[in-house]
Amino acid sequence: MYKKPFREPYPDPFPVIKESLYRDLIHLFVKLAENLPKSIPWLVKRLRDTILPPVNEETTGMLKEIFWDAPYQGPAFACSFGIHHKDSEKAMQLLGKLTRDEGPIPGIFAMRFVIDGVLWKKTARIISLEEYSRRMIQVLKANNIPFTMHWGKSADWEFPGLVNHMYKGETTEWIAQRQKLLTPQMQVLFSNRFLKTVGLDASV
Repeated sequence: MYKKPFREPYPDPFPVIKESLYRDLIHLFVKLAENLPKSIPWLVKRLRDTILPPVNEETTGMLKEIFWDAPYQGPAFACSFGIHHKDSEKAMQLLGKLTRDEGPIPGIFAMRFVIDGVLWKKTARIISLEEYSRRMIQVLKANNIPFTMHWGKSADWEFPGLVNHMYKGETTEWIAQRQKLLTPQMQVLFSNRFLKTVGLDASV
């Protein structure tokens, strides 16, 4: 993304998407995914061919225009892995194989290694998001692919030793610096369930 000077005529970034994508379709997609998981590849392909812009498309617009649907608060999820570029092809192949073998899931892979999709309920025919999140970590670990994860997105944060694995034991140093910065009372005040889950709360 690059800042560019204003020009006339000013373009409308995504007129077709704004006019054609109805949010009710997301709920329909969820129900189809839960009850007819074999339809997911067909549905994803339809979305890719009709909604997602071409890979090399250049678009000009203000942030609020390009990300016009960002405030959506419906049943959606996103998982994001940070992986070295030398491992990107192997990681994509492994996660793609995982999804084909143990899925499908109602989601779309995108390079930057972001997986976006709609939330669904586990059924006898479809893996849960929790199980899928755990399996992605297991597959990358089993194939010795170093990774980090986006702290604000869906993940199996209760996976044993996850933060230590991602940051090679630097959690001890992080906690030590936190204890220097905050008094014991402040450490408790600024702790929450997430910090406790990943082992970064007040206690060493």
